[in-house]
Amino acid sequence: MLVVLSFLVFRPLVFLGAGLILAAIPGGMFWDNEAKLGRLVFGGLMGLVYFCGFGLFGIAATTGKSGETAGSMITVALFAAFGSTWLAMVSALRRGRANG
Repeated sequence: MLVVLSFLVFRPLVFLGAGLILAAIPGGMFWDNEAKLGRLVFGGLMGLVYFCGFGLFGIAATTGKSGETAGSMITVALFAAFGSTWLAMVSALRRGRANG
């Protein structure tokens, strides 16, 4: 019901929700990672996806349209989120001692 309302009433919420959902993919690899390099890489990817989601939300909420910017930012967010699953196979990014 909330998804239908966001499409009908406030479309920019879709971009925000999609960004939060996509950020959970690299976020899962960031929060339970012991390798410092892995936390840096996956945290950066998570931040990039957050930036795209919140950026699209801001653009769509203030201007009412997204245009070509939306396509580019969505593509970047998708590559970052799904690319993080590929990077998770690199053992140097998943193992190590926690520093801190």
